[in-house]
Amino acid sequence: MRVEIPLSGAKSKLEGTKLDISGPRGSVSRIFNHPKVKLSVEGVNVVLKMEGDKRRDKRMAFTYRAHIKNMIFGVLKGFKYELSLVYAHFPVQMKMQGQEFSLENFYGEKSPRKVLLPQGVKINLLAKEKKIFIESNDIELAGQAVTRLEQLTRIVGKDKRIFQDGIYLVHRGSVEAVK
Repeated sequence: MRVEIPLSGAKSKLEGTKLDISGPRGSVSRIFNHPKVKLSVEGVNVVLKMEGDKRRDKRMAFTYRAHIKNMIFGVLKGFKYELSLVYAHFPVQMKMQGQEFSLENFYGEKSPRKVLLPQGVKINLLAKEKKIFIESNDIELAGQAVTRLEQLTRIVGKDKRIFQDGIYLVHRGSVEAVK
């Protein structure tokens, strides 16, 4: 079985099992290492070839296809997530220092809650509107950043219907390509 993926404006480079895709927003690379699924670049297409017709191999090939399509979309348009900080009990302050995000006075706690966000992710804070914007070319890095921020405000031992303070994902979409 053979699956062709058109690059449509992006450029690709394959070195062994590592695929690099670059576009107007930057580049994304990923290692595709499966014994029965092989990658090759033929002209303007990335081609996936399978050494069998077993369901497990087909599923892996289609998973690889989804990853490659996300990489192409990331370098052409980018991924953007909008999060909102919600609080009702104590006034909360958020700060960014390098790649470290800190949340102060969450539920009246004396020590701030801190989390280290992955490299390759751009974070914009709108403190007055209590909004956080995350942009990245790599969907996995953006998703990791969102997850870390949501889990930073996880509450244990309180009724979630009453204590709804936290950081929540509001919207996800794309960033237009830089020209």
